[in-house]
Amino acid sequence: MVTLALTTGLRRGELLGLEWKHIDLNTGAINVVQSVSMSPGGVAHRSTRSAR
Repeated sequence: MVTLALTTGLRRGELLGLEWKHIDLNTGAINVVQSVSMSPGGVAHRSTRSAR
């Protein structure tokens, strides 16, 4: 995870939101579609896409 963080520039929440289904080993592509953040109720998953 440290190598991925240093070489891609992903934010901490984006790194923690990665799942195996977001990684395509055949093409070497990573789809960043969610991030993880702490909320008063616990851990919250949210989309990286916004209406903007």
